[in-house]
Amino acid sequence: SVGRPARLLPPLDEETVRLGEQYCNGQECHPFVIMTGELARLVRSGAYAPGDIFLSPGGTTACLIRLYPMGHNLMLDKLGNPPISIQNSDPDLLGEVVGFAGKRRLYEGLVAIDTFYTFHRRLRAYARDVSLFDELYEHWVDRICAGLTRRKPIDKLVTQAFGDLWNQSHDGRPGDRPVVGVTGDLYTRIVPFANAN
Repeated sequence: SVGRPARLLPPLDEETVRLGEQYCNGQECHPFVIMTGELARLVRSGAYAPGDIFLSPGGTTACLIRLYPMGHNLMLDKLGNPPISIQNSDPDLLGEVVGFAGKRRLYEGLVAIDTFYTFHRRLRAYARDVSLFDELYEHWVDRICAGLTRRKPIDKLVTQAFGDLWNQSHDGRPGDRPVVGVTGDLYTRIVPFANAN
């Protein structure tokens, strides 16, 4: 939505994990192994152009995620130094790449999808038709993302999305059953393939 071509990599699969493990030494965290596998799969596929950027998550927390690009650059050395740049998605870099308006849309999208994801997960255990419930979730995520891409307001879409999930047939409502907490890194918790769905 800021005039720069971007594409998502294909969904994770067993090949992604196998490649990640091949290029790691077994001491890295689960998300690093999977992201390494994603980068290795991209390089092996040849589906990139000189100057393409592999955008790596970033942050200012104690997590070593901000160091992922260093490890990924070492892996690129092993793969013959393809002309791919690896960049950390820290706020300053994003500001340079997408500007204030792009950062605002990114934040708006992150908040919308994160909140919607949480809502989906809390209601999913009560849905009578889980596959329909999941299809509706994906449908609304796609529509919200499309709205952001077209630089359209998403507030009405988000409201419709929440209403659509809430109005699906349920056996009970959140709070009717005990809550079971699952700990672990955020990436593994929210990426279906990473947590074996």
